[in-house]
Amino acid sequence: METTIKNEEPQVQSNEEVAKELLKIWEEMDSSTQNWNTDLVSSAWTDDYVNLPAYGVTQNKQESLDFVTDIAINNRWEFVEFKPLELFVENDIAFEFSLLEHNVTPNDGGETVNTKMRCCTVYKRVDGKWKIHRWMPQYSNEL
Repeated sequence: METTIKNEEPQVQSNEEVAKELLKIWEEMDSSTQNWNTDLVSSAWTDDYVNLPAYGVTQNKQESLDFVTDIAINNRWEFVEFKPLELFVENDIAFEFSLLEHNVTPNDGGETVNTKMRCCTVYKRVDGKWKIHRWMPQYSNEL
Protein backbone atom coordinates (compact mmCIF):
# COMPACT_ATOMS: atom_id res chain seq x y z
CA MET A 1 0.00 0.00 0.00
CA GLU A 2 1.38 3.39 -1.00
CA THR A 3 1.14 6.35 1.37
CA THR A 4 0.77 9.80 -0.09
CA ILE A 5 1.63 12.90 1.85
CA LYS A 6 -0.38 15.88 0.73
CA ASN A 7 1.52 19.11 1.17
CA GLU A 8 -0.99 21.97 1.24
CA GLU A 9 -0.31 25.65 1.56
CA PRO A 10 -2.03 27.20 4.60
CA GLN A 11 -5.05 29.35 3.86
CA VAL A 12 -4.01 32.97 4.06
CA GLN A 13 -6.50 35.82 4.16
CA SER A 14 -5.76 39.07 2.40
CA ASN A 15 -5.55 42.23 4.47
CA GLU A 16 -8.79 43.37 2.82
CA GLU A 17 -10.61 40.20 3.91
CA VAL A 18 -9.29 40.51 7.46
CA ALA A 19 -10.17 44.23 7.54
CA LYS A 20 -13.81 43.43 6.68
CA GLU A 21 -13.99 40.86 9.47
CA LEU A 22 -12.43 43.24 12.00
CA LEU A 23 -14.82 46.05 11.08
CA LYS A 24 -17.73 43.68 11.77
CA ILE A 25 -16.46 43.28 15.35
CA TRP A 26 -16.75 47.04 15.93
CA GLU A 27 -20.15 47.20 14.23
CA GLU A 28 -21.46 44.43 16.48
CA MET A 29 -20.06 46.07 19.60
CA ASP A 30 -21.60 49.41 18.53
CA SER A 31 -25.04 47.84 18.07
CA SER A 32 -24.62 46.06 21.39
CA THR A 33 -24.21 49.34 23.27
CA GLN A 34 -27.69 50.42 22.17
CA ASN A 35 -29.34 47.36 23.78
CA TRP A 36 -26.43 46.40 26.04
CA ASN A 37 -25.52 42.80 25.42
CA THR A 38 -22.59 41.77 27.62
CA ASP A 39 -22.39 38.34 26.00
CA LEU A 40 -21.91 39.90 22.57
CA VAL A 41 -19.29 42.36 23.84
CA SER A 42 -17.28 39.76 25.73
CA SER A 43 -17.48 37.30 22.82
CA ALA A 44 -15.58 39.86 20.71
CA TRP A 45 -12.61 39.54 23.10
CA THR A 46 -10.16 36.69 23.57
CA ASP A 47 -10.31 34.87 26.91
CA ASP A 48 -7.04 36.57 27.88
CA TYR A 49 -8.10 40.00 26.55
CA VAL A 50 -6.37 43.03 28.09
CA ASN A 51 -7.39 46.67 27.89
CA LEU A 52 -4.33 48.91 28.20
CA PRO A 53 -6.02 52.26 28.85
CA ALA A 54 -4.22 55.58 28.74
CA TYR A 55 -6.21 56.74 31.79
CA GLY A 56 -5.45 54.09 34.38
CA VAL A 57 -4.39 50.57 35.16
CA THR A 58 -4.43 47.64 32.79
CA GLN A 59 -7.70 45.72 32.88
CA ASN A 60 -8.27 42.03 32.22
CA LYS A 61 -11.38 40.77 30.42
CA GLN A 62 -13.69 40.80 33.46
CA GLU A 63 -12.48 44.20 34.70
CA SER A 64 -12.94 45.62 31.19
CA LEU A 65 -16.43 44.17 30.93
CA ASP A 66 -17.35 45.63 34.34
CA PHE A 67 -15.99 49.03 33.25
CA VAL A 68 -17.85 49.04 29.93
CA THR A 69 -21.03 47.72 31.60
CA ASP A 70 -20.95 50.62 34.07
CA ILE A 71 -20.63 53.10 31.21
CA ALA A 72 -23.42 51.42 29.23
CA ILE A 73 -25.84 51.26 32.17
CA ASN A 74 -25.28 54.84 33.33
CA ASN A 75 -24.92 56.57 29.96
CA ARG A 76 -26.09 56.71 26.42
CA TRP A 77 -22.97 55.58 24.59
CA GLU A 78 -23.05 56.54 20.95
CA PHE A 79 -20.28 55.63 18.56
CA VAL A 80 -19.88 58.36 16.02
CA GLU A 81 -17.06 57.02 13.92
CA PHE A 82 -14.60 54.14 13.83
CA LYS A 83 -11.97 54.67 11.16
CA PRO A 84 -9.31 52.01 10.52
CA LEU A 85 -6.06 53.55 9.23
CA GLU A 86 -3.51 50.73 8.93
CA LEU A 87 -3.66 46.97 9.24
CA PHE A 88 -0.82 44.47 9.45
CA VAL A 89 -1.63 40.76 9.42
CA GLU A 90 0.85 38.05 10.37
CA ASN A 91 -0.67 34.56 10.51
CA ASP A 92 -3.16 34.55 13.43
CA ILE A 93 -2.25 38.01 14.77
CA ALA A 94 -3.30 41.36 13.30
CA PHE A 95 -2.29 44.88 14.33
CA GLU A 96 -4.64 47.73 13.51
CA PHE A 97 -4.18 51.46 14.00
CA SER A 98 -7.43 53.42 14.00
CA LEU A 99 -9.35 56.48 15.12
CA LEU A 100 -12.42 56.18 17.32
CA GLU A 101 -14.78 58.99 18.20
CA HIS A 102 -17.96 58.67 20.22
CA ASN A 103 -20.29 60.62 22.47
CA VAL A 104 -21.23 59.65 26.00
CA THR A 105 -24.23 61.33 27.66
CA PRO A 106 -24.98 60.57 31.33
CA ASN A 107 -28.50 59.25 31.95
CA ASP A 108 -28.80 61.64 34.90
CA GLY A 109 -28.89 64.61 32.52
CA GLY A 110 -25.24 65.59 32.53
CA GLU A 111 -23.35 67.07 29.61
CA THR A 112 -22.49 64.99 26.57
CA VAL A 113 -18.78 64.25 26.36
CA ASN A 114 -17.18 63.78 22.95
CA THR A 115 -14.25 61.38 23.13
CA LYS A 116 -11.62 61.06 20.44
CA MET A 117 -9.02 58.32 20.51
CA ARG A 118 -6.14 56.99 18.51
CA CYS A 119 -6.12 53.24 19.00
CA CYS A 120 -3.81 50.33 18.51
CA THR A 121 -5.69 47.05 18.53
CA VAL A 122 -4.13 43.62 18.48
CA TYR A 123 -6.43 40.92 17.17
CA LYS A 124 -5.94 37.20 17.50
CA ARG A 125 -7.61 34.51 15.40
CA VAL A 126 -9.11 31.92 17.74
CA ASP A 127 -10.72 28.84 16.22
CA GLY A 128 -10.90 30.62 12.86
CA LYS A 129 -12.57 33.76 14.23
CA TRP A 130 -10.86 37.12 14.78
CA LYS A 131 -11.19 38.58 18.29
CA ILE A 132 -9.81 41.61 20.07
CA HIS A 133 -6.78 40.50 22.08
CA ARG A 134 -5.27 43.80 23.27
CA TRP A 135 -6.70 47.30 23.03
CA MET A 136 -4.58 50.40 23.57
CA PRO A 137 -6.53 53.68 23.27
CA GLN A 138 -4.78 57.01 23.38
CA TYR A 139 -7.06 59.97 24.04
CA SER A 140 -6.69 63.01 21.86
CA ASN A 141 -8.34 66.42 21.66
CA GLU A 142 -7.69 66.61 17.96
CA LEU A 143 -7.79 63.91 15.35
